[in-house]
Amino acid sequence: MTSTNDNATDDRPSKAERREKRAARRRKRMVASISILPSLLTLSNGLLGFAAIAVATRHEIAFSTALSNQALAVWLLVGAMFCDMLDGRVARMTHVTSDFGGQLDSMCDIISFGVAPAMVMLRTAVLTMHETIGVEVHRTLERAIWCCAATYVACAVVRLASFNVEHEQDESAHMDFKGLPSPGAAAGLLSMVLLFVHLRNKSGGGWMANSLLKADWFAGQWLLAVVAILLPVAAVIMGLLMVSRFPYAHLVNQYVRGKKPVGYLVKVILAVLAVVVMPLVTLTIATQIFVFSAPAKAILAKVRKRGAAEEYPHEEALDDPASDIVE
Repeated sequence: MTSTNDNATDDRPSKAERREKRAARRRKRMVASISILPSLLTLSNGLLGFAAIAVATRHEIAFSTALSNQALAVWLLVGAMFCDMLDGRVARMTHVTSDFGGQLDSMCDIISFGVAPAMVMLRTAVLTMHETIGVEVHRTLERAIWCCAATYVACAVVRLASFNVEHEQDESAHMDFKGLPSPGAAAGLLSMVLLFVHLRNKSGGGWMANSLLKADWFAGQWLLAVVAILLPVAAVIMGLLMVSRFPYAHLVNQYVRGKKPVGYLVKVILAVLAVVVMPLVTLTIATQIFVFSAPAKAILAKVRKRGAAEEYPHEEALDDPASDIVE
């Protein structure tokens, strides 16, 4: 009788097994009952990215119309960025954060901040190249531009996969990112495209022709050649920065949350005025400063450290553990 009871006791699942089964049931319920509003915002992010790809790849014969399509695609991706900013905050405010939401967000980010910016860059660079370079050489350069776009997409995918592994659920727990965030890279690349389209259309009397920036000379062929080369190079650089380990500031946590000194308010007002006066120029400069701020700080810190070592070599020798070895 005792042996029968012992066998029945052995057949019972252990505490760890019961805990694992309860966790599995919770995960199933979380997937089955996803939060509607954050998920809709996240899906809107991905769908706007898909719409941007469709608009950017639309076939147009006129060069100006094709460039206007690229500008429209950029604005669709700006909308995707706003959705990406809101979905996580709405989920945290309503206390419905989940692993499902994080994975869905990364999937949509691959479309909106990985594939779509690369496609807009590819189309803009190829269009400008067709306007400046002969048919006999443009095929090779077109393949090179495609390789640059593919590099950007690959780096964005790796960046988002590593972020899923490393990030914490509580966004306020970290003040910086390791590597350039994919929305920041997309903003840096797309702002260049939007500024170029604006200058080209403005020189022809197009939209925003009343800008304070007088740019009639931007209609020259030299600008097309520069854009055809600069955009693919920038895409490769920003792609590599995404998979780098440079620390990038979390803009919301560092510059928006918490109390700030009075002088900080003055800086914000000046920045807003600059955006009002020359919006595209200001936004392009701001995004480029953010993109290249981390590597610039790292290079400057290394130069300062090397300069200090050359100026005070005896202090470096004292700090060297090898100097403590008795010969």
